[in-house]
Amino acid sequence: MAGLLSGPGDRSDRFGYWVSLFELAGKGPVLVPDAPDQPTQTLDARDLAIWLVVSAAARTTGVVNAVGELQAFGASAPLP
Repeated sequence: MAGLLSGPGDRSDRFGYWVSLFELAGKGPVLVPDAPDQPTQTLDARDLAIWLVVSAAARTTGVVNAVGELQAFGASAPLP
């Protein structure tokens, strides 16, 4: 099972939306959710694709959860 996937060509714009919003605002204010401690886990689709190919070549079996590092919505670094 994969968590929230992002990367080039992501038409949902779930990840790039915030980057674009801040770019458009320049030095102006940006309205953001009041949930800086809300945990998120985004995984780059390219990383998942590489892992899948390597795992298939190694004949890896079993159930796995593919998620990114736990990170607070308002943080610039992963949570401990």
